[in-house]
Amino acid sequence: MARRTNRGIWKGSLIAACMLYGAFYALGYTGLGKFYVLSLIELSNIPTVTISMVISEFATIMSNLSSNWGWEACLTGIALLIYFLVGWWATRRTGYVKAGILAGLWAGLFYGLISFIIAAVRFLLSMQTFSRSFSDPIYSHMQTYTLAKDLIDNISVFLFGFLLYGLLAGFVGGLLGGLFGSRFHVPPRTPVLQQQEA
Repeated sequence: MARRTNRGIWKGSLIAACMLYGAFYALGYTGLGKFYVLSLIELSNIPTVTISMVISEFATIMSNLSSNWGWEACLTGIALLIYFLVGWWATRRTGYVKAGILAGLWAGLFYGLISFIIAAVRFLLSMQTFSRSFSDPIYSHMQTYTLAKDLIDNISVFLFGFLLYGLLAGFVGGLLGGLFGSRFHVPPRTPVLQQQEA
């Protein structure tokens, strides 16, 4: 019985993560989303890919992401609502607040896994768009810099989204849903009740 309940919580968490990613994806295509496009690079002045460039680019992207509080609050609210529902559902089934917290965290981890896979596929597809037939070292240098910048941008956006919309929102939403669900717990049906109903 416990194994079946745990399997149900995992399935519910995975469905919640897919719903959250789908909601974010849909919002991105309605024009409400903010996309961070790489700026055009002057061919004559391409910076060298160094550790300081990586740190600077990472800090810039993280600063840009965290400065859009209105948009981030909207996405965080959607994430909290979905995690709240899955936490409430899990606690209502089991009667334990811990189950709601775990359901929220599992949904957050599944969301992070989905985000990572999508980001990796996008990066690999963007690598294929670059032509490798350039013999000019300036173009080769530009390609290296652009790929490095794209990789840093993808990692930054993934980490920010995973920490905020995955782990933090998953824990808080699962906890709130668990606390709410514990007040309206539906006890499991016992074999005696099932026989009486039959």
